[in-house]
Amino acid sequence: MKKRSWFSLYLGIRNFYSFRKGKKRTMAGAAIAVALSVIPMIVVIEVSDGMIEGITRRFIELETGHIQLSPYDDMDMNGYEELSLQLMEIPEVEYASPVYRGTGLIYSAGNRTGIQIKALPDDILEKDDGFRKYLEIKEGSFDLSDSSGIMLSGEIAGLLGVGTGDDVKLLTAKTTRSGRILLRPEAFKVKGIFSTGYYEVDAMTGYIGLEKGEKLFRDEGYLSIQCKIKDPYRSAELTAVKISNTIDLDISTVTWYNMQRSMYESLYTTRILLVFIMGIIIIVAAVNITSSMIIMVIERRSDIAILKSCGTSNRQIRNSFIVTGMITGLSGAAAGTIAGLLISVNINSVIHFFQKLSELFSSISRAGDSFSIISASTYYLEEIPVELDPGKILAVGLAAVVLSVIAALMPARKAEKMMPLDIMRKH
Repeated sequence: MKKRSWFSLYLGIRNFYSFRKGKKRTMAGAAIAVALSVIPMIVVIEVSDGMIEGITRRFIELETGHIQLSPYDDMDMNGYEELSLQLMEIPEVEYASPVYRGTGLIYSAGNRTGIQIKALPDDILEKDDGFRKYLEIKEGSFDLSDSSGIMLSGEIAGLLGVGTGDDVKLLTAKTTRSGRILLRPEAFKVKGIFSTGYYEVDAMTGYIGLEKGEKLFRDEGYLSIQCKIKDPYRSAELTAVKISNTIDLDISTVTWYNMQRSMYESLYTTRILLVFIMGIIIIVAAVNITSSMIIMVIERRSDIAILKSCGTSNRQIRNSFIVTGMITGLSGAAAGTIAGLLISVNINSVIHFFQKLSELFSSISRAGDSFSIISASTYYLEEIPVELDPGKILAVGLAAVVLSVIAALMPARKAEKMMPLDIMRKH
């Protein structure tokens, strides 16, 4: 590095930590503003990515599968099971099984509620890794081998006031050929209570055995084959095409994204809007750097005049203020990134802390029940998962530094154009 460059760097550091008239004047305030703008950006990106990933994973592993197949021709259960075995021979497919879906009214002695029933193979928990990963058994055991057994989510079990071993009844409807609707009550015993951590599933889902589901929903239910593949995010479309070309049947193949396209697009659109708003905050912080440096240039005009009179070039003066802006951005971005990561990683603890604080204030003020800062019904997930993406974190930090340098260009240009003779004549 040339001596002139070293001198510009030295002046830039001196500008960042400058002393004048016995008072320390620094760009610390501008750096703090940058840090405070970077913190919410990091938190929003990491937490929103984690929430979208958590929702998506639970939905595709527990509800839709990665690819859903429906033959256009009529086929009995044996045909579906044979087709599932054929699918398992495709290298990209990890698991495939027929699934019945139906709706009904489930009730106990204490209450009743609507429910979406999924009829699954009784060995799904052993063979489907994704299903096993996201299904937490809260009480009892996952047992679908008993035709009279049913698995209920914690939300539904709590609403009905039932636990493991209690009896419930499921009311389903059947339309006869004459158009009449027949209501059929069926008795079940609760074998276990589960939680997925995803409110949309927990609020209305129950599981029964596949054979029982065929009896209940043969006429009114929906039968399909759910496939789990190795890479649902990157190869779902390609695998769906391969399945269509491999299976010698007229079938419909739908990927997980196309099944719930509107929901996923809504999640990503919300995330983009949040990031855009946080980006505006960083721009405002960069403007604060501009105003702070303009004040610095005005305050240091005598020093600038002396430096120019002693042979310092206009370019060195300009570069020194650009260096000051870069140091301000670097220090603010570094502090903001560290703080943002700490908050993101511990976001659930932070939320629980404020929840406890809310409960404490409510008990002291006797204002009644405390409000819930985060609830599953509002935020979908019981806990917010956090996915750290080094690339995005680095991009936010670099963006803050680049904006800080851009913000320093105007004050640097102003300092460069100052005429030492005019300054000395006036001051």
